[in-house]
Amino acid sequence: MRNRINALLGSFALMVFAWTTAAQATNLSELPLKVSALAKPNVIFGMDDSGSMDWEMVLDTSSGTAYWDGTSAWDSTNNRPLRTSSYVPMTYLFPVGTATGGQIYAYNSWWGQSVPPTAQFAWLRASAFNNLFYNTQTTYAPWAPAYVSGALQSYGSASSTAAKSHPAVSAAPTLNLTTDWNSSNGSFTSNGNMFYVQAGMVLPAGTQTWTTDAGATGQACTAGSWQTLTAAQTVPAGRACWAAMVYYPATFWHSESCTVDSSTCVNAPNGSGTLKRYEIKSGNTFPSGRTYAAEMQNFANWFTYHRKRKLMLAAAMGKVLEPMTGLRMGVVPFNNRGTVTMLDADSTTSSTNRYATAGSFYLNSMSANGTPTHATMAHIADQFNANTNVVQYACQRNSMFVVTDGFANAHSTTAPSYNAATYGSGAPYTTIYANSLADLALAYYTNQLRTDLPAGLVPLGDPTRVNPVTNPNLHITTYGITLGARGTLNSGAANPFGTNVFTTPPTWPTPVADDPTMVDDLWHATINGRGLMFLANDATAMGQAIQSAFDDILNQAGAQASIGVSSVNLGRGDDFAYLGKYNLRGWSGDLTRNAVSTTTGAISTSASWAAAALLAARDWTTRLIFTSDNSTGLDFTVANVGGTVNPDSATYTNTQVVEWMRGSRVGEGTTVRARTSLIGAVVNAEPVVSRADGVVYLASGEGLLHAFDTATGAELWAYHPSDTLASAGASVARGWVFKTQLDATPTLAQLASGAKMLVGGLGAAGRSYYALDVSNPRPANATAAAAQFKWIFPATTDTTNRGLMGYAIGRPVVTKTSADGAVALVTSGYDNGVTLGDGKGRVWMLNAATGAVIKTFRTTEGSVGSEAGLAHISAMKELDGTTKYAYGGDLLGNVWKFDLTKAGAGPHDAELVATLYDSSNNRQPVTAAPELVTMGSKRVILVGTGRVLDIGDFGSTRTQSFYAIADGTTLANARDGLTQRTYTRAADNGTAESTPLAGSSFDWTTGRGWYFDLPAGEQANTVPVVTYGTVAFVTNKNGTSDCSQSSWLYLVDIGSGKKVPGSTFAATLISNTANSSRLITLRTVDGKIFGTSHRSDDTVYQRQLPLGTTIPPSKNAWRELRR
Repeated sequence: MRNRINALLGSFALMVFAWTTAAQATNLSELPLKVSALAKPNVIFGMDDSGSMDWEMVLDTSSGTAYWDGTSAWDSTNNRPLRTSSYVPMTYLFPVGTATGGQIYAYNSWWGQSVPPTAQFAWLRASAFNNLFYNTQTTYAPWAPAYVSGALQSYGSASSTAAKSHPAVSAAPTLNLTTDWNSSNGSFTSNGNMFYVQAGMVLPAGTQTWTTDAGATGQACTAGSWQTLTAAQTVPAGRACWAAMVYYPATFWHSESCTVDSSTCVNAPNGSGTLKRYEIKSGNTFPSGRTYAAEMQNFANWFTYHRKRKLMLAAAMGKVLEPMTGLRMGVVPFNNRGTVTMLDADSTTSSTNRYATAGSFYLNSMSANGTPTHATMAHIADQFNANTNVVQYACQRNSMFVVTDGFANAHSTTAPSYNAATYGSGAPYTTIYANSLADLALAYYTNQLRTDLPAGLVPLGDPTRVNPVTNPNLHITTYGITLGARGTLNSGAANPFGTNVFTTPPTWPTPVADDPTMVDDLWHATINGRGLMFLANDATAMGQAIQSAFDDILNQAGAQASIGVSSVNLGRGDDFAYLGKYNLRGWSGDLTRNAVSTTTGAISTSASWAAAALLAARDWTTRLIFTSDNSTGLDFTVANVGGTVNPDSATYTNTQVVEWMRGSRVGEGTTVRARTSLIGAVVNAEPVVSRADGVVYLASGEGLLHAFDTATGAELWAYHPSDTLASAGASVARGWVFKTQLDATPTLAQLASGAKMLVGGLGAAGRSYYALDVSNPRPANATAAAAQFKWIFPATTDTTNRGLMGYAIGRPVVTKTSADGAVALVTSGYDNGVTLGDGKGRVWMLNAATGAVIKTFRTTEGSVGSEAGLAHISAMKELDGTTKYAYGGDLLGNVWKFDLTKAGAGPHDAELVATLYDSSNNRQPVTAAPELVTMGSKRVILVGTGRVLDIGDFGSTRTQSFYAIADGTTLANARDGLTQRTYTRAADNGTAESTPLAGSSFDWTTGRGWYFDLPAGEQANTVPVVTYGTVAFVTNKNGTSDCSQSSWLYLVDIGSGKKVPGSTFAATLISNTANSSRLITLRTVDGKIFGTSHRSDDTVYQRQLPLGTTIPPSKNAWRELRR
């Protein structure tokens, strides 16, 4: 007989993932279920703990310090600070002694000498020349919180009258910044607070000097005793001595026009204008415009938290680390190398998370030692290889980050054996000097780490990057940052490491110990190691550099949802595909519009627009955003939602939170969380396209349902469901850890009244559904936008149904019934019954226009702790366009029928069609909507089994199956009433063309259906699609620490349960490294059918489906939603 395939209205869904709560019965993932996304990148910092990190200046010189040549510290020939290290160095500005928390180097040591506080050295106390010094135009904040001395410490504003020399050292000296620092007798020297003055330096009257040389009294550096100068003097040639000076510590010099008097105004050393002296005292004014109190507070914060290299580094690191998520971090001090303990940035325990990493930088236990960069890199590499607590997964990305202020010392480190030609051929990778930093980095990038783990599974990252990562094996990428230290290459450039080394390859100099060529070598190492190199002269630049490195490390695009198209019949729509995606960098999201070839079905890899970039460029105050209460749409304003999004107003004002949520970037990275995109991660929600209106709808992880213009990509409006307002508002905090705020695909349907309804659930984010009337999706103003809101279910006042509702994972079904008109069918989802429920699955039949409950249906199985977990259903249309029955499966392996024609409100018991078991009598969970067809007079349910809801489902070896079951009497075990087909795969790495489905003949007139088992561990967790007598579906498989992921496309003849006639395969490999979304099919203008899936690595899989002869262009190749 000729079977008629009647593919009817159902809900589209794909892999369903949500977040975990303490009370839930079903574990649901908070993050995309992509192993490489769950395998957080490892970063081990090489932290410079050499004595130079204690110094108080960052100059473009050898070691970044000042040098005095007998007449000046400025090189007038080259118009820059003296760089020659043969002169006496000056490294400090505030000699405070060597007590705990004071200076590392003693005042009378070669590297411990301080710059006299005189007008002659004004430029060293001017931020225009010494970037580390106080800049009145910069606001200095205390350190971010960190785990220090056994507790999470918060740091408040510094005291101006008792400013600590080191904020994290309890015994550190405290100093009064509001009075002169002086001494009238020799006791001043007992604290070590002296300056070393040399020949040619000008000393002011009142300076006390000491020397052991005999000479005339009352003169600089003579007399063999303490002498007080009665007039300004120049230190005589051949003389040098210790000097005690009266000076006001809260003093700075500012670049501005003034009249030179050699006391309060001096010429800038480079000839570019003048420097004016400012003392922060009551009654004075300041270039910043601050009051005295505010300026003094700012100076105190700088003095305590920023004045030294190590303090500046700690400030920058703490600021960047506080909001950091998604990384595992370790720290190796240069001179105290030991076994690394990796800390998870996302841990909820401050002693084991990002706060503890920050604490390592806060308590940088430095000593008067050198800079063993080579040995530190080798030690970090050993940790990656030998310390099994570091590398956890075969797909984990691993980086070392060298943070240093100086030139590497001589060393005896030897690079491991490796093939330099593999990844180091040609410029800019060559010339590679043996055992150099560049040699080490290339070896660590080339050689595979942890050879006990599988190779070839590390994500490669952004292929458009200037120096892309191309090694898929476990390896180390190398990042570097110097605090003011420059090499010999591009030394005069503002950013010497900003050159594109592929267009202008450097000629790498031979590295020499303790020389600027070592900075060149570190830059070379970051190129060979496929990382990045940075120069930082101040805390702002340091923070930006660290953040840029983290962004680069986390930059991994992914996708989990299928592709949206305006029409599956190419040539009849706009011929574009819409792709939602996420990036681990900041858990950002995007929606792109990519052209589709009408002749080949190929989707372009180049987007015609990207919504995230367009939204970032838009004035946030012009966005139309609305929310609702139970019954009314509300403009997203401070007055309407301020108290809801910011219930704890202690940290932020309502205005701050609301404006940030609307898109304001004010304060990002300082007071509020910095975002890499205004669109949150798009994980499971598919784009929904309205061809007639030219609108594409997308739910994204920051909590908004967006409406975008398909032609331009401009956001038309956005809706924020009310149930997630408070949790989305909490995401303003800098330390917030990502949790999706909206993560489900809505349904677009046109009612008989002509109204177009968009109905969606909150997915992983919450336990309710919303409905909008999008008949006019281009509102003129906020009031018109808010008027689109229609209802939420259950309302917050509906405590009974709220207690029965789980996470709203399933895609609503909107259909027409003969008795009740247009209805929306929504399910109870996962983890229902936390408070009032009974764990049974439920379907509510709602009035589509009003959200009022018409009928309720419930499963007869399920209990608290062993919930049914009914999330996905499909509705079967009759020939007159109405729906009588809906079908769906649950986590207990039951397939249910819901008779919508039953009279009364219910609750009505669902009818059990079948229970699905494997051959070992284990129930097989259903986590995707079935497809429904008719074979003759029989209603047939096409459904797969499998579960990928949480990382705990990875590595499962249980057998899952695919079924075609005709509705009828209950099958207590579907296997007992169906005809088995046998599928055997020859290999997991190619097309299984030689092993088609096998089995006896089958006749739908007498049989109930067929089934076949999938290879062990494979999960049929995506929605099947029917096209011309064929069912196609995608399966996914996930390993654990080996990071294995794969996906397969199956093509099965519905009539026989065997391979499609004329096809060379029953199943074919989509990817052996990635999972894939549900399949959509595209028909070209000449009738070819292409199966298309969105892989989890954000690539698109396409294959022409072998469905016999080409489908005539006048035919539809698959079902379409009737709206």
